[in-house]
Amino acid sequence: MTVERDEAGTKLARQRYGKRPEPHSGDPIDAVPWHMANARLLMEKDGFHETFAFLYRGDKIVQLGTLVFDSQGTKILSFEKLANQVKAMKADGIVVTSESWFAKPTGKEEELGTLFFPARDRLDRLEALTVYAATRDGRRAGQMSMVTRGPNGQTTCSDPQDIEYAVAHTLAPVLRMWDETGQPTS
Repeated sequence: MTVERDEAGTKLARQRYGKRPEPHSGDPIDAVPWHMANARLLMEKDGFHETFAFLYRGDKIVQLGTLVFDSQGTKILSFEKLANQVKAMKADGIVVTSESWFAKPTGKEEELGTLFFPARDRLDRLEALTVYAATRDGRRAGQMSMVTRGPNGQTTCSDPQDIEYAVAHTLAPVLRMWDETGQPTS
């Protein structure tokens, strides 16, 4: 399906956000910094960021959309549905960008190798932008940018840091689907 470009909408977006980062190569892993640059631009301008999923086949985005959750249960179901979309689209790569809660494990949590409370329920939680990417051939990448809020409501994003630890957790349904359908995940 081809979608006509909305020139009026494009003009309004350029006025609001300015020039966007240079386009990426198309590879979802190499595209992580590009997705993060766009996410930071939106976050600093709007003060929030929706969860977006970009499905890739080769070096082309074949589908993009938002994921909306009103509870942890619907979040889990949304990622299961996303895995079905990846399968239906025969996508071999995925990038997910989102605003997230983050918290450092306590000493006891580290000692026991578990979390007592998820970051969303902790008083010491921090806000971050995250970008996670995975490909069917086993490559993974991720970045996190910490978000701070100023006294007048201004939003600032830190320089992004590379991360990988949450990719498998966040994208577990997609990785499992690739594994179950004989599409290798590593």
